[in-house]
Amino acid sequence: MIRSFRRVLRLLAALALVGAVVVALLEYMNRIDPVAHESYWRDGRALEALDAKLSFEVMRARDGLSANYDGIVETEQAINVSLRRLATPPSHLTTADAGRLKEALGHLTTTMSDKELLIEELKSQNAVLRNSQRYFPVIAEQVRDSLTGVGQLALARLVNDVLTAVLRCGQGDPTEDQLARAQLALDTLSTRTAPLGLGDDMDVVINHGQVVLDRSAAVSNLVNAILAAPTTTDTVAFDVTYQRGHMQALRKSEHRRTLLSVLSIVTVLLVGADIILRLRESARIERMANEMLTRANDALFREKERERELRELKSRFVSMTSHEFRTPLSVILSSSELLEAYGERWPQTKRADHYTRIKAAIRSMTDLLDGVLVIGLAERGKLRHDPAPLDVGRWAAELAEAIRPSLGPNHRLVADVDGDFEDAWADERVLSHVFTNLLANAVKYSPDGGTVRFTVRRAADQAVFTVSDEGIGIPQKDRHELFESFHRGSNVGAISGSGLGLAIVKRALEAAGGDIELDASVSKGTTFLVSMPIAGPATAAPDVGPIEAAVTTPRDGGGAPAGSRDSLAD
Repeated sequence: MIRSFRRVLRLLAALALVGAVVVALLEYMNRIDPVAHESYWRDGRALEALDAKLSFEVMRARDGLSANYDGIVETEQAINVSLRRLATPPSHLTTADAGRLKEALGHLTTTMSDKELLIEELKSQNAVLRNSQRYFPVIAEQVRDSLTGVGQLALARLVNDVLTAVLRCGQGDPTEDQLARAQLALDTLSTRTAPLGLGDDMDVVINHGQVVLDRSAAVSNLVNAILAAPTTTDTVAFDVTYQRGHMQALRKSEHRRTLLSVLSIVTVLLVGADIILRLRESARIERMANEMLTRANDALFREKERERELRELKSRFVSMTSHEFRTPLSVILSSSELLEAYGERWPQTKRADHYTRIKAAIRSMTDLLDGVLVIGLAERGKLRHDPAPLDVGRWAAELAEAIRPSLGPNHRLVADVDGDFEDAWADERVLSHVFTNLLANAVKYSPDGGTVRFTVRRAADQAVFTVSDEGIGIPQKDRHELFESFHRGSNVGAISGSGLGLAIVKRALEAAGGDIELDASVSKGTTFLVSMPIAGPATAAPDVGPIEAAVTTPRDGGGAPAGSRDSLAD
């Protein structure tokens, strides 16, 4: 066995070594390049900063703080460069994580493209707005001054109100109230008639003012749309996706390294164990030889003991059968000879008496052989247990009535049934094997008579039987072999018996899941306590093994097996 164990150790060591090599290769192929990770991570963070810078440049353009759009263009170019670099994820990410990262990057690229389109529209709208904002104040002031010079003070004040309201809307993000007041002033001015020579200038003021109002609202809406674009959220989501994939790769790398360490340690331990076993193998072989010699001696001794027991059992069986068969054979022989010699001269009643003796002797011999057959089937485990619905209480009462005719003049049978057994399940043949033997023994081993008690009560899913007598009892020294085949008590004297009754009882109960014990507290006679399961198939305990009826005994009118009292008693 040690050699087999050593082969197993070597096989396990080889497997552990192969596993370590495989894990090392996987770690090498999926190693994390810190330079690539740092570069990719910086590009992702730079993208967040560039997006914020782009929004800042847009706000500067809206407020007129930048003379051109160079800052916006440069920022957009830097963003596109970063997006192109981020299109190739690091190799240490898993396929699933790389796919999720590319999906997040694609969504971010689309969002950035939509933002750039809004910025291009902003540029167009803002260019028109800035042009009108440059010309509108100049022409409005000229018209106002000209109207003042010709004495049109009311109209000059209206032009000044338009100038003030429109200029307020042209600065930053105008409110709805500001736009409404400026539009009302323009609408009012457009209803007035300009003095001769100022009509065209008035139309220019109104047109440029309207352009400033319309474009200011459009530019404001575009700027708000640009600032509300989800690029910041998508950039953060992209960064979080990458960080999750990177952490997953770190954890897998850590697991691989841990597994590699464990496999290396296991390989060293297994190789060391194999070396130790190899060094100890010589001592083990010597010890094994000594143990084999000892076991051989023990086996030889046990075989001799078994042979002795078999010889003793055979001797007891031969002695019992020769003794038990002698009496019925003598009866058969004597009755046959008498019938042959005097049968024709005897009256019918005397011939019938001898025929009855012959039948009883034959039945006794048959029952003895049947008992031996039961023991043989039990020893081979071929007894069958077939429980069926049976009113155990009624069956016990019928058995007691069947036993009564066999009682002696000094015997008294007391039977008592306590409990409802209508839903019970039991094998009637097993019950007959057990209790015909116990009751027959109770009567036979009470030669001076006395009371034989047979009681049955229900305890949940168990039937508890009691069979007691006031006979000769069982000596203490014989109780350890009480249920052995062909064993009889040392105090039986001239009482005939085969020594099989209690052995049959024990075997039948074991196969049916029941139990029997001798009540040692009783000082006079013998009391046996028997318990058997009686639950139906829905609530029955697990099957405890088959029990097969070894003897099919015809039943008499009382419901108990005919001839069972004499034949099955030990």
